[in-house]
Amino acid sequence: MAGDGAEEEPGEGRSWPVVLLAFLAMVTVVGATAAATRPARPTDQIPGGGAGGADLQSYAVSGPTAAVEAEARSAGALVTPPAVCHPAPNGAFRLAFYDDFDGTGPDPAWWTRYDSPGNDGNGLRRPDAIAAGGGLLTITARMVDGVLVSGGMANQLAQSYGRWEARVRTDPDPSAATSGVVLTWPASGRWPVDGETDIYETGPQPVRRPFASFVHYGEDNRQEEISHDADGSAWHDMTMEWTPDRITIRRDGELAGVVANRAAIPRVPHELTIQLDAWAPTMGDPVQLQVDWVRVYRWVEGGSC
Repeated sequence: MAGDGAEEEPGEGRSWPVVLLAFLAMVTVVGATAAATRPARPTDQIPGGGAGGADLQSYAVSGPTAAVEAEARSAGALVTPPAVCHPAPNGAFRLAFYDDFDGTGPDPAWWTRYDSPGNDGNGLRRPDAIAAGGGLLTITARMVDGVLVSGGMANQLAQSYGRWEARVRTDPDPSAATSGVVLTWPASGRWPVDGETDIYETGPQPVRRPFASFVHYGEDNRQEEISHDADGSAWHDMTMEWTPDRITIRRDGELAGVVANRAAIPRVPHELTIQLDAWAPTMGDPVQLQVDWVRVYRWVEGGSC
């Protein structure tokens, strides 16, 4: 959403490593049973069931479904492979990363938790505002000793083009102080010139309906907006498909909008980030952003499923 550097904080005080996944064909399987509070999940999930009670929460894959399944079985896992490939314009989207947050916290091998000033200087972002377990990632914003403390984190995988998916919700906030966001941020840290894509953004309004998707671009932070007439405090499966000529947003499997303005399409690698942003220095009762799972697919030009 527009706002003087509303998402400018992610690049502060941390590096932006790029994970090279070429020739990688590794599967990591969840071994913990999801808590009763876990929301319903799509059919292309990887259900729990690792060998020896393994509690591994994220994996990276490449290659066809058969290779993924064989790798899982060789590790003794009982796995139904996820959707490892989706058709794409002029190619295919192939699965590169998945996390369903069944571990005890975000895996530091894949995620960097912020430890910095808050969004636009409001409050603080602290690692301990983020927790994972029972199949949910939870970021909590609350007042701590008179300071608004919230959190955010960035995935280590950076890529140009691809498909990003997240199942997400954010509590209402009667104090209108917070905004839940799932977005991609340029690995270069050069914002806004290298773009920003907000797949899901509630904005700071007390009621999370409507919410929106934004594409930021240009030195003057121009924006394309797709509005969602839906309740952002309810669970939604959000998808962004990014190719060289368009960005497509889907909500719960249905087309929500397309950005075809080629000037708005980023051309540099981006990373997935999850944030509960402060838009004010103080707030009322605690607010939580929750994510059930995320998936990242790379775009393979000329590829097929």
